[in-house]
Amino acid sequence: MKKILTSLSFALLLIVLLLNFSGGDIKAQAASELYPLPAPIIEVFPDDGLAKDMAKNLNKESVDDVIDQEDLDSLTGLGFETETITNDSLKLLERAMFNNVTGVDMAEFGEDLTEFPDITTIPQLSNLSYAIPPDNVSRGLSLPDYQNYPEMESITMSQHPLIGSIPDFTGMPKLKHLYMGDMAITSDDIPDFQNIPELRTLELGLNELTDTIVNFSNLPHLNYLDLDYNHLNELPTNVLDAIFVQNQTNTLPDQTINQGETSTIELPIYYQMKSIDMLITTQVSGEYIDDFNHPLPVTLDETTNSMTLDTSSLNPGVYKVNVNFNMAYPVTQEGCFYDWVVTIN
Repeated sequence: MKKILTSLSFALLLIVLLLNFSGGDIKAQAASELYPLPAPIIEVFPDDGLAKDMAKNLNKESVDDVIDQEDLDSLTGLGFETETITNDSLKLLERAMFNNVTGVDMAEFGEDLTEFPDITTIPQLSNLSYAIPPDNVSRGLSLPDYQNYPEMESITMSQHPLIGSIPDFTGMPKLKHLYMGDMAITSDDIPDFQNIPELRTLELGLNELTDTIVNFSNLPHLNYLDLDYNHLNELPTNVLDAIFVQNQTNTLPDQTINQGETSTIELPIYYQMKSIDMLITTQVSGEYIDDFNHPLPVTLDETTNSMTLDTSSLNPGVYKVNVNFNMAYPVTQEGCFYDWVVTIN
């Protein structure tokens, strides 16, 4: 029994020693990745564009000015505006420790910068923002599944085409605001956001969301969901009260009917918008279009979420038809417009 206890004690001691050695190794490795301070800015961040912006962040006159950890600790935000900065440039930020930085603002950047890196030296980062690009400039951005920013609360990247997919957000449990409007995002790109239940604001307007999207059943605190200017036929019911939408367009499936029949479409979005007071006007208009616009009567049926276009008087042929509603310019700009092709036999 004594031998067994002695063996167990030795084994436990060995485990403790190994853990301490391993932990020390990790700390030493992390420390070795930081550039020794004090040192000139250009040595700490050996990239001309990055060094220039860091000198401005630190209120220094030159990239040759010497900085120390106290200088870095005085920073609460980082701004970047030099177009030569690339993804690799920003990775050099890992050569210094930013203990108190909570915000990063990408004010100007070129096409060679497509994402902010996932680095360990900005542990308090809570706000990442990319400025809207100038007119006639298209710059794509990706959104990594960040693992080193557990304090992140807000990401703003609207008006930049999305590169790759939207992540699972496994490392940002505190994320509350996500702005991804006008990024060419499709319905298939939208995840269920199950890892960010604290999300309050989700901006998805001016994208390519078509027909339907996920029901957002994992966002109990969501209070603003912008879906304006997409192509949806139906809104996610689980977060209906949080939705802002006044303008939508879409092309519905073709129909074939017999002469004397009417054309009926299922369009839940109209009745959903009515229920959340998103309709500026409840009027619905219908028409078919050739060289001119020809009005057609529309009948609404809320029990089936449908609209019926009275095509009974039309002769056999192929017709481009539509229904439109919420047309209240300039309040709604374009309103809601749904068209489809009806073939009458």
